Amino acid sequence: MNFFKEKLQTIKDKDEYRDFRVLESFQNTIVSYKNKEFHLMGSNNYLSLNNNKQLNKMAKEVVDAFGTGAGGSRLTTGTSFWHEKLEDKLTKSKNTESSLVFGSGYMANLGAISGLTDKTWTIFSDKYNHASIVDGINLSGAKLLRYNHRDINHLKRRLRNCLSKNKMIITDSVFSMDGTIAPIAALIELSNEFDCILVVDDAHGFGVLGENGMGISEYLKLGHEIDLTIGSFSKAVPSSGGYVTGKNYLVEIVKNQARSFIYSTALPPHIMAINYKAIEIIESEKYRRIELRDKVNYFIEKLRENGINIENSITPIIPIIIGDSKITMKIQSELLKDNIFIPGVRPPSVPIGSSRLRASVNLNHKYKDLEYIASKIGQSYRKFKVGEF
Repeated sequence: MNFFKEKLQTIKDKDEYRDFRVLESFQNTIVSYKNKEFHLMGSNNYLSLNNNKQLNKMAKEVVDAFGTGAGGSRLTTGTSFWHEKLEDKLTKSKNTESSLVFGSGYMANLGAISGLTDKTWTIFSDKYNHASIVDGINLSGAKLLRYNHRDINHLKRRLRNCLSKNKMIITDSVFSMDGTIAPIAALIELSNEFDCILVVDDAHGFGVLGENGMGISEYLKLGHEIDLTIGSFSKAVPSSGGYVTGKNYLVEIVKNQARSFIYSTALPPHIMAINYKAIEIIESEKYRRIELRDKVNYFIEKLRENGINIENSITPIIPIIIGDSKITMKIQSELLKDNIFIPGVRPPSVPIGSSRLRASVNLNHKYKDLEYIASKIGQSYRKFKVGEF
């Protein structure tokens, strides 16, 4: 018992303790917390489709027809018309061969990686990849070789020195704490040169990138060069679930080998229907991405006007680097006083010394609110002398 008490105290001493903030309501960019309304500046609900009337209506209709649960694993009792309908839609919209839906994006990464590989494999993973990717690799028993973040030359050196016959390169498309994009075209070249499977987690690209919002492949105008894409229905699609989509033989192996798919109760049919309808909205309402892009640029401009050096971004994720964990959390608390709810992110979610405010712009943010938020972040920046310690 003392071991765990001491461990918990160590976490608190390092200012890395995490706890919940219980929200009373969530209306896209405004949340209620402790009976006060806050500007929410950390949500992955990029297109502000949460509480969309079409999605709410669809959910109610399918609940009436199918009930609230799936009843079991999809391989036993849990597959419905809506599960297959969503997978067919995803395959067609993302221009792939086959798709499979999981309970979450995390479960999709765990299941796909561990289902496709074993201890005979070597997996090359970007150092900034999501924790679910790392956990999937560890579960598989494969040898993990990390390469420096978006560093193609480092990856190439590691590939040249690798003696394994079975190799996989895996990367996030959009890195969730930085908003940066992986060098996918160069990774495709290396995967072909060194005979690797290329797997891309497109969780933060899906819905946001590409003319029709279908993610990194559409944005870069790729064909079928990415062998397997993994994603989620919990960000631009405001629901739950994850998916794999890509070459049919890989998806079939995942379906038959992924423990997080085989042994999990399926998501309810109404969740599948919400996801299906959300994809339709994302494809048809292109104005959402155009307006979101304008608001991202506006927020970056206002941060710069307030003395914060921010790089341009083509994604809604904007990291405001503080550095020190304690100061990061002090600034987060200061902003709460100004009715701004923005997450402070500390190690191990980000490297030591790079604690930050992880801001994300949503479609429903008003320009005047973005200006206000940027000014208050700037005030806190100056108050705590960020960059001067």
